[in-house]
Amino acid sequence: MTMFFTSANTRGRLGKSLAMLALAIIFAFSVVSQSWSDMHAGHENVPREQTLVFDPISGRIAFPDFWNPYGYKSGYSIDFGIDHGFHQAMIEPLFVLDYESGKLTPWLATDYRFNTTHDRVRITLRTGVKWSDGEAMDADDLVFTINMLKQNPGLKRSLQVINWVDSVVKVDRLTAEIKLLSPNPEFVVDHLSLKISSGLHVLPEHIWRDKDPISFSNYAPEKGWPVFTGPYRLVQSSTYRTVLMRNDDWWGAQAGFMPLPKPKKLVWAALGSSESRVAAMAANQLDSLMDISIDEFKRLTRDNPDVIAYHDGPPYAWRDPCPRYLEFNTQREPWSDKALRWAINHAIDREQLVKRGYEGKTVASTHVVPDYETIQPYLDFAQRSGLYDRYPLHVHDPSRAKLILKSRGYQFNAESGFFEKDGQPLSLHVQIREGGFFHSRVAEIMIRQMRRVGIDASFGIVAEGLYWRNLENHTFQAHVGGARACGSVYDPHPTMQKIGEIHAKMGKPIKTEDGDYNTILNKMQGFAKQSADFNQQFLAASEVLFEQLPIIPLVQTGALVPFNTHYWTNWPTADNPYSVPATWWQSTHQMLHKLKSVERPKSEPDKKIDTKITLFVSLPDRVKSGEEDRALMDLNREVVERLVQRLGVRIATREYPWARAYQMAQRRKDTLIYPVDRLLVNDDSFKWVGTISPSVTHVYQLSRAKSVVIKHPHDFHPYQIAVVRNSGAEQYLRMFNHPRLWPITAVEQGIAMLEKGRVDLLITDEFQFDRGLASTGTNPELFKSAMTIDELSIDSFLAFSPSTSDRLVDRFRKALAEMKISGEYDELMSRYASSQ
Repeated sequence: MTMFFTSANTRGRLGKSLAMLALAIIFAFSVVSQSWSDMHAGHENVPREQTLVFDPISGRIAFPDFWNPYGYKSGYSIDFGIDHGFHQAMIEPLFVLDYESGKLTPWLATDYRFNTTHDRVRITLRTGVKWSDGEAMDADDLVFTINMLKQNPGLKRSLQVINWVDSVVKVDRLTAEIKLLSPNPEFVVDHLSLKISSGLHVLPEHIWRDKDPISFSNYAPEKGWPVFTGPYRLVQSSTYRTVLMRNDDWWGAQAGFMPLPKPKKLVWAALGSSESRVAAMAANQLDSLMDISIDEFKRLTRDNPDVIAYHDGPPYAWRDPCPRYLEFNTQREPWSDKALRWAINHAIDREQLVKRGYEGKTVASTHVVPDYETIQPYLDFAQRSGLYDRYPLHVHDPSRAKLILKSRGYQFNAESGFFEKDGQPLSLHVQIREGGFFHSRVAEIMIRQMRRVGIDASFGIVAEGLYWRNLENHTFQAHVGGARACGSVYDPHPTMQKIGEIHAKMGKPIKTEDGDYNTILNKMQGFAKQSADFNQQFLAASEVLFEQLPIIPLVQTGALVPFNTHYWTNWPTADNPYSVPATWWQSTHQMLHKLKSVERPKSEPDKKIDTKITLFVSLPDRVKSGEEDRALMDLNREVVERLVQRLGVRIATREYPWARAYQMAQRRKDTLIYPVDRLLVNDDSFKWVGTISPSVTHVYQLSRAKSVVIKHPHDFHPYQIAVVRNSGAEQYLRMFNHPRLWPITAVEQGIAMLEKGRVDLLITDEFQFDRGLASTGTNPELFKSAMTIDELSIDSFLAFSPSTSDRLVDRFRKALAEMKISGEYDELMSRYASSQ
């Protein structure tokens, strides 16, 4: 795989992907309401007031049947899906760091004791801890887990053990002793405790001892797997929805550690767009919401006064300890040149990122570490020592950026507007993970800033799992992130060390002629915090990091993560900081035990919309092929029809070609279109309801032709490419100024052009291509899929025309959220997937 492309035909991701259809429907209706709880059966009958519903930060799960916290499946790690209840409610921590006091709170363990030289530490486990299958947890499990990580460097988090642990032995049934490779008084805090995200995941030896730790799925519902110690057990897992039920035999209640948590059922539902998620919380369908904008929060609290934030007033947000940054793959030319990275740094205006990207809810970064009060003395020391005079990191200076580019042999081409060398523009492609709303905003602004100084910059959004796989495999030029390079809360060392480990693993350790970054950090670890020696090593490491600049600090992370007090109260806030408010972290365990239920009368049904509304959209010609093709074609239609049924809508249909449908959907009042790709270039063209179907976009060519090799979007430029007019593929390629596009009105037209050699490539959705072949009777063996484009293989949307009333759009958003939270959407997706 190179960059954002994957080779191989990916049939089977929901079977075939769904066609890029446009449905134009006239609806004359009166609306009735229906409670989502009426849709439940079995465990779904648990009432709403006993259910806690979360918005997962990672969105969809690529492999809902893979619950191995350390392993990989098809090149993906579980880290991108661990926030669907896995470590928040099933995997319990040994210790929890209290951000207020700086002390560790015992959980599965009760105590730890270092020797005087801080190179040995004994961990004492709590009496009475049991795995969810009834087996007792003991020191054998802890020793097994640490040895497994030490012996398998391919596992996630193995470096934490390999770099620090010499050996581990069992002392008695509940005690293990860890011998370190070098003194480290912070080892327990940094590597065994919940400090950021999660701590060490202790595994049950009796289940894992004979398994391949990398590929073992740890998923067998008939056996009760996954087995962990937490108070909840997995009962349902799918791509879009995870359900956990409380284990009333939980060890903690039996041993007197603490009572059972109040919520009986936990649900993590991937609702897609921020509009869907905000609408769901406004309707009390969600209890915890991921990061949203200040404007969205203000609208939300107007609609639902039960919604709160961590802070009562602006900027409302909690300061997440993972600042946002732009990281380069320093193995890739030309960005292995540190001078070019510094040119990018001077092109970036961080104040614009703060004001326009984050709406003022954060501040610009001056270092890779969070600017917490506990870390600020180190930053002040760096300032006093002249670090920023030598390395003006925070200076926005486009003129200096251009001078650097010229000094590296690039010449400005006034016609293209970009710097070039050997006839090739200087280009940079930045990857963003799907669902990272503020990452996308920051990237969009940065790209414009880079292009203003003459760098042909672009960015693409990829699904969460692919994003992390690309980082692991180093198949990227640059990316905007935060999660994989953070760790500091009380001193700068953990974050800086993680950056060093990442780039050493990437094959490009951070070095200068005067110093080795990782060597300096190892020395730094041996000194007392805030001592003169520690500060000097921090300064020396910062000198190397800033000179090389493999990672450009952008902004501190202000996370506006609202809570809903309608059904559950006692959420963590600045006035009640018993836990950090990160429901995507393992700290959710603390919240589950602190939340209090609220008795609520049954809500009144929504009133009918008292005005008749006409909805107008369109549909390409139907394909009269096999039952399977018709079923696939109608998948999106059925999703919308179910929404219509929920709202009591009577429908009539008119059909039009895609290009005309797209235009009409923008111009006419009360017009519905689906499924449609949502890109930044068309973000203001519609009122978005939410995601309704997955999609896989392929690059098709003639079977007899030599396979194209694309390492960067600009590599498409030599080819004549057919794309459906106004499709996501067309808008995407126009972002890269593609000079040889052939916009077409229907895929059938593109297939004919490709067959006759009038174009080299056809880029379209997998299912639309297949139905185009069936419609025209063309032999499919004439064509092959050269690759998929991950950046166009993200969920498709349901959207309304801009002139549609907000009230109507909001009703559809809430109805779609109900479908996803209730499990009805999952049932529908599973049925169509099984038909493939």
